[in-house]
Amino acid sequence: MKTSSKKIYVNPVDRISYQGRHKQVYTINTGKSVIPTVSMKKTKEDNTTAQYQFPINPNTNKLETGLNKLVQNPFEGLSVADIINTYKLPAQDKWMQILEPLVNKSEIKKQTLFEIRHGVEPNLYTDEIGYTMTNMPSNMDEWGKKTYLQGLTLTLYPRPNPLDDSTPRQELLMQMVYVLPHIANSKTDANSAYHDWYISEEHEAEIEKAQKQEYIEEAMYYLHKLKKEYGQFRTYQTAIVLRDHYSKTILKGKVSHEAASNALSYYLSPEQKKRMDNIERFMKVMKLFETREGLERLDIHYLIQQALNTNVISHRDGVYVWHSKAGTPDVYELGSSFNSLVNFFLKEYKEYNSDSDLTNWYKDLTEEVSSKGIELNIKK
Repeated sequence: MKTSSKKIYVNPVDRISYQGRHKQVYTINTGKSVIPTVSMKKTKEDNTTAQYQFPINPNTNKLETGLNKLVQNPFEGLSVADIINTYKLPAQDKWMQILEPLVNKSEIKKQTLFEIRHGVEPNLYTDEIGYTMTNMPSNMDEWGKKTYLQGLTLTLYPRPNPLDDSTPRQELLMQMVYVLPHIANSKTDANSAYHDWYISEEHEAEIEKAQKQEYIEEAMYYLHKLKKEYGQFRTYQTAIVLRDHYSKTILKGKVSHEAASNALSYYLSPEQKKRMDNIERFMKVMKLFETREGLERLDIHYLIQQALNTNVISHRDGVYVWHSKAGTPDVYELGSSFNSLVNFFLKEYKEYNSDSDLTNWYKDLTEEVSSKGIELNIKK
């Protein structure tokens, strides 16, 4: 048996089960109650199987194997005798006739490559098929006989199915996987309306687990960096602008820097059911620290959030209202979009000049929020 050099997984495509199996979850029995955790991602029961064979092309009445494809000839320039001895080829007279011209070619059929490498008789992996209803044998004793590839069956279970090229049979099953129409070439290519399975080069669950852990570690690094390098105010500011999966702020009003630091640690902790969503929101905020424009946007986001927290601005009937500007139609109702609100005050921020007597709404908002005892990073 040769050592496996390639491994793939054939995974079931996620889909809605009419019997409701996709709703099944793993549970933890605490002794007092049963707590549901993550989805089993089931579409079939574990003991069910799906079986496949090389498909038949009705136009050619041959198997679709993909073995007629030309590949680079690894035997070019080698001795015929060495090839026969190395791969212990049977039917040596037949192989001699095939190999003598073959060693002078730069490309050969994949079928021939497999037959040599697997040490089998020539043409064992033919795409020809045995007798059918439209191609009856003259001797009925021959009826029912199948070629080797016709009799090859792939069995898949409703879980990741590993395949490698460590044995001839496994390598042929891998070849079958790539030509079956029910199997997509990747998870992104999979369409549940057409595909039942998809191929991954590695175990996707293991990859996703590793990537998830890397993302968690990256977030922990940035949390440490935020607290140690950016200081108390930036840590406090980050905690104020973050929201949970219900879109509620994790802090409100005036709190100590220690409370903000603790809130951030808890926000990213394993205790959170939506921890990965929280990490994604946190990393989006940390992305703002990379540029001056990003930090300016963070300052404005924080200013508006504190205006909301102190009721300088409120969100009423789907509209943001600046209460003190009731007599100023242009800014009393500030629209329904939070992002538009940020963009409006960011524009005012960029136009603000402390030496100018012109009206500036950024200046007015900072003065009003500051009067509530809120710490701000105000443009000089």
